[in-house]
Amino acid sequence: PSPRPSPLPKGRGRIAGAALRRTTISCGLALISLVLIQFPFPALATTTIDPVNKYAYGANIGWMDWSGDLANGAVIGASFCSGYIYSANVGWISLGSGIPVNGVQYQNLSADDFGVNNDGSGKLRGLAYGANIGWLNFENTGAPRVDLSTGKLSGFIYSANCGWISLSNAFAYVQSDALATGGNRLYTIVELGLLPGGRALVPKAVNNAGQIVGSSDNAPFDGLPVFWPDSASAPVQLATLGGYYGEAASINDAGLIVGNAYLAQGMAPTPHPALWTNSSAPPLDLGTLGPFYWPLAASINRFGQIVGHSSTPSNAVVPVFWADASSPPLEMTMLAGPQANGQGDARSINDSGQIVGYSGTPWFTHAAFWANSGGAPVDLGTAGWEDSFANAINNSGQIVGSAMASNNDLMPLYWPDGNSSPVPLAILGDYGEALAINASGQIVGYSYNRAVLWNNASSSPTDLNILLPANSPWVLQSANSINDAGEIVGTGTFGGQPRAFALMPSVWTLRITSIAKSGADLQLRFTSQEGHNYTVQSQTDLVNGSWSDLLTGIPGSYLITQTTLSNVVIAPQQFFRIKQE
Repeated sequence: PSPRPSPLPKGRGRIAGAALRRTTISCGLALISLVLIQFPFPALATTTIDPVNKYAYGANIGWMDWSGDLANGAVIGASFCSGYIYSANVGWISLGSGIPVNGVQYQNLSADDFGVNNDGSGKLRGLAYGANIGWLNFENTGAPRVDLSTGKLSGFIYSANCGWISLSNAFAYVQSDALATGGNRLYTIVELGLLPGGRALVPKAVNNAGQIVGSSDNAPFDGLPVFWPDSASAPVQLATLGGYYGEAASINDAGLIVGNAYLAQGMAPTPHPALWTNSSAPPLDLGTLGPFYWPLAASINRFGQIVGHSSTPSNAVVPVFWADASSPPLEMTMLAGPQANGQGDARSINDSGQIVGYSGTPWFTHAAFWANSGGAPVDLGTAGWEDSFANAINNSGQIVGSAMASNNDLMPLYWPDGNSSPVPLAILGDYGEALAINASGQIVGYSYNRAVLWNNASSSPTDLNILLPANSPWVLQSANSINDAGEIVGTGTFGGQPRAFALMPSVWTLRITSIAKSGADLQLRFTSQEGHNYTVQSQTDLVNGSWSDLLTGIPGSYLITQTTLSNVVIAPQQFFRIKQE
């Protein structure tokens, strides 16, 4: 066979950092990925093709053996394909240039980054290449795909030189006995644990530092607010306003958390919108417009602006805005024609102050966009369905949500901005909902009771369950949030029992996740990889200073490494970073 693609250049080290002013973490000053170096990926796997069912056929090319010589055969992956097909008439054909440049899927824009992708639902799209045949197109016209339940390939691929090639016919077909793991696996799954007493948890949001917030699974009625310092840490129950229950709904990159918490008043449940400045402090009462319903502070941006909903003295539920933690709630304008018992909700605010949610009456509800807290809402439409809801907006102004039919089925929707019509997203079955979108435009949610990821608004959803090892006890049911690093949190079952999960991308980035002073010691946690050692460095002047080593030879672990630096003298302003050795 032809030589395989050369491996990626060996890594020369990665650096990540954070700033510590006295003992306060400043995520906004984090020195993330000061040097970007690609690391070598595992060698290509042996073929996944069945040793018997391995032949495709074209009238002008003859039989094509997808198993090759076993070591060099085709590899059908969960996200992209690799390896080689062999034809006695034209020789070897490559299904990909190696590992995609972005580690996820081939972009097919250059000879260094071409290949065939699996869109997550089994559709195979992209380009293969053979020196004696040229390019082979895996395109919509021929509809090539792999059946995720049987592994059988079907459809046609096209060559300008040899015409159509069938992946299955009356005499033979190609079958993959597995979806490749290893280099093709995109995520590592982490169970997020239980509260004492075995209460299952629901993560609601993950910030760009990897911190997670949520609640026990029976919120808003008698749930408990919960915080995770990162995906490798045990859940921490947050304090309330004196009552028993609460819910944590959102966390910004500075670690400020919003949700609601119950007051210690009588027998009736009395929740108030709340803000936690850290996981060990009692929450601040943000106040309400009225005494009824379950008010909630649903989202907080990097500037501390907050949105949510509250009831009014007339029992209407309305969207509200807090300029900061010390400001009173302000009722936002709803769409034209609200009644005294109308309803509305502000569910997400980005760093530009743009807000999305919904507005309407008890009979009809439409997704709404506010350019700012004092502006009139824009009706985002329903895509022809009865109702719609906008769940999240990123800093580019892209919006995701859902529409609802009369039978309560949901359809995931996407809006390019606040002045665009809704675009239905592709789904796996009959229904779905888009719950969150990150800065790259990746969208998460659920479809047909499966946690899904849309790599962008025009892509098919990837069932995140196909990225798990074979016979995994996990069933991932909903992906609730995704941060800009691609970390996903959600809910599912493990061995049939409700559990919360985090999916950690294998396209890995080095970063500090927490730093704190404890007496004379400095405790630091950072993402790491097994088989690598790390150095903690520090300096006090980023412009004219130089980095000095504080501790070297720290062995990496599976996900998060914690290390303690003893007797560290902290300057009024000091910067720290992690460097891979």
